[in-house]
Amino acid sequence: MTEKDYLLEKIVWSDDDFAAMGWHDAQIHAVSFVPDSGELVFDLDYILKWVEQGAAEPFRFWVAPATLVFKNVFGMEGCLGFHQGMPETPTILDITQSTTEPSELRTLHKWAYLIEFDEGELTFNAHGFRQFFRRHPVLCDSQQLGSEERGGISFDRPTLL
Repeated sequence: MTEKDYLLEKIVWSDDDFAAMGWHDAQIHAVSFVPDSGELVFDLDYILKWVEQGAAEPFRFWVAPATLVFKNVFGMEGCLGFHQGMPETPTILDITQSTTEPSELRTLHKWAYLIEFDEGELTFNAHGFRQFFRRHPVLCDSQQLGSEERGGISFDRPTLL
């Protein structure tokens, strides 16, 4: 398989795509909460596909850098284990999404999210999310891209590649 064999279906994914997405083992490089807009933003390496090589060979991975943006975040609780001396970047184990009960305060917060990390978890309500792929996927032996491969730390939100 070459790099040109994997094409993104689209550049921007959203709540409509949640059932088809999975963030297991996605590596987080940076996190930001933007108070003015109420956005929670992650810079991560998203694994689009695990490639099985055979019984004696390790998996390979189609990985692309992405910006994951949760909109109108409210009621965030929890912790994410970033600390000096960590051998690797924090990793997402799973993201679950459920509907919230309508109320006067939550008219824009129709989803409840739980993000489980290798160290910690976050719960919050949000209007939804969008995930923006910043580069085409690369076939890797690792689940994480190097800084040069991913274009460094970024919260860019391209709509075209």
